Formats: sequence, C-alpha cells, structure tokens
Amino acid sequence: MDTKDGAPQEKVGRRRRTRPPALLIKLTEGKTFPDVFSEIRYKIKSDSGAEMSSIRKTKGGGGLVELGPRTTNKATLCEAVQGLLEEKVLISSLETMSSLEIRDLDCLTEKNDTEEVIKRECPEVTNVRISIISANSRGENLAMVEVAEQYTRKLLNVKSVSTALCLSSA
Repeated sequence: MDTKDGAPQEKVGRRRRTRPPALLIKLTEGKTFPDVFSEIRYKIKSDSGAEMSSIRKTKGGGGLVELGPRTTNKATLCEAVQGLLEEKVLISSLETMSSLEIRDLDCLTEKNDTEEVIKRECPEVTNVRISIISANSRGENLAMVEVAEQYTRKLLNVKSVSTALCLSSA
C-alpha cells in the first residue's frame, strides 16, 4: 500500500504474544485430571512464590499449569508439585524457544566455541541448542541457535563478537 506521495508505507510489525512459563504434567495410571489438579490448586500456596494463572487439560489427558508473572522460581514450584503428588505424575517445565542465526563464522568455529560466546554474553542462559551448518563457497559457517525467548532480545543487541584472540607478526 502506497502513501499519497507514492512512497511505499512501512509495515507495522505486531509483536508476537509471549506465552507464560508453564509446567506440563503427565498423569500415570489410576489418577484422573480433577483429582490431581484439585490437589495442586488448593494445596500449593501462593506464599511459596508461585502464581498459577490457569490449569488446562491437554489432549493426552495430562495438564498444563500456566504460571503467572509473579512466579519467582519455577524449579522450586516443580519440586513442590512433585513432592505433593509423589510418584503419580511426570512433570516437565516448558518455556518458549526462539531461533537465531549467527552468520559469517569462520570455517574453524565449532559448536562449543559458539556456546562459550553465548554464555559469556548472556550468563543466565541455561538451555541452548546449537547446530553448525557447514561452510559455504566463501568458507563461512552458519550457526542456528535456539534459546529461551526471554534471552533473545539481549543476544540480538550484541552486534559483533570476537571468538578468539588473533595474533599477527609484522
């Protein structure tokens, strides 16, 4: 769509809705959704730093517990739910991941080098998946990095990173 002077109008990008952190709970035999999740809702207190915004049933018969913005520590909540329900369930923590492309890496850059740089630039990142795509005709590699969405913006603000110290003799 053009403006009145004929110049193309810039598209206004909508920001994707970020999903809240969640716990995926898979039930084992003998337990039903209402039994397990009524225990969770009424026995896990909000003073433990947990705010549960919703509990939904999944297609597989388990449940998805969405955590609110005031939840401070997911790991503690996960342990509390596991302790409450004992061996009745399998619990996994979910977080939204996003992919980043790191271009123009030299052909000698390896996966562990890339991971080291990401940890240096953003030390709070814990779950990183990296795959290196082999060199193109100019001898440059491409790294595909998957990190939690909350750290993506911080990594995107890094313009240039040195992975090694280069020494030259004159």
